[in-house]
This record gives sequence, C-alpha cells and structure tokens, in this order.
Amino acid sequence: MVRIVLSAIVIIVGAITGFTRASHRTTQPVIPFPLPSYTVPPLPTPAPLPTEAGPSQPPLGVYYREREELTEIELANYGDLHQGDCLDGRPDDLSQPAATVDCELPHTDQVMGFVDLSEGMPDIADTSDFELSIAKRCNSLKAILPIPPGFAFGVAATYPSQDEWDVGVRVALCWVPVSNATWVGSAIDGTAAAI
Repeated sequence: MVRIVLSAIVIIVGAITGFTRASHRTTQPVIPFPLPSYTVPPLPTPAPLPTEAGPSQPPLGVYYREREELTEIELANYGDLHQGDCLDGRPDDLSQPAATVDCELPHTDQVMGFVDLSEGMPDIADTSDFELSIAKRCNSLKAILPIPPGFAFGVAATYPSQDEWDVGVRVALCWVPVSNATWVGSAIDGTAAAI
C-alpha cells in the first residue's frame, strides 16, 4: 500500500513540475537553417582494363570480309560459299564443291564467313603459327556472332595452300564445327538446336 501511495505522489509531483516549466517557457520563432547546396560531381570514366593480348589487339571481327570484297581469284577458290550457308559435311577440301543444305534440315557445319590474311600473318611455311593466327581471326569473328554458348566446339578454317597463296588468295573461310552432332537452324544467328 505504501508503494502505491509513493508512486502516486511521484506522478503528481512530476506533473506539477512539468506544468510549471511549460508555463515559464518562452516561445521563440523557428528560424529555418539553410542547408548548403552541393552537387555530386560525376564519377570519372574508368580506364579500360588491359587485355592479355596487349594494346595491339584489333577490335573483335575486324578481320571479317564480306564476300563482295573478295577478289576474283579468292571467289574462285571458295566456290559459291556465303556466310550463313549450312553444310552437309566439312569444307576441308574445296577441290570438291561443299554440299550446302537448307538450315532447317539437319546439318553438321555452318559457314561463319571470311577473314582477311593480308596483313600481320606469319610466313605461310610456318604452319603451326600460320594456323594459330587464322584461328585467332576466326575466333574474333565468332565472338561477334550470336552462336549459342557451349554449342560450337571451337572454330575451324579452310585456308589457302602455298600455291593458292602465291597467286593471291588472302582470305580464309571460317566455319562452325560441332563434333559428333547434327543440328537444325542457324548457329550464327542463335537459332540452332542440336538433334
């Protein structure tokens, strides 16, 4: 009982004290405090990250050549093959015309296009370096095409022999190979599906 009475007295004293302080308080006008204006400067554009190949690496696809840009001797060398042609068999040996099929029919390979070999190539007699340079150029073309990831196993190329090189053939034919598989649709426009 004593606790209840003491609690009531404390509450009453607190209320009276608060009321007394509030009645003696003078009200002052609220003066707005101006905030400084501050504009966030834009972040600087980051420098491009270095690539493994170094600054001399050409942009992706820079080696690509339209069929219309090929010389007569190059056109004769690669027959009637065009970018996007679907093939019923690999165009390894162009002494026989490559068999093209409608891309909606089952096929095993597809022409990605032509890449230029006129500049920056090792000597054609150095076969391994020459083939590596062609593979890099075909990969630069593949990188700009919407080939489904994991669908194509690398790149392949048909390139000029020494005799063809000597008469002025300076392009290679790049194509999409798929090992032990056939597909329908076009790998180079992203519509291919394995069957």
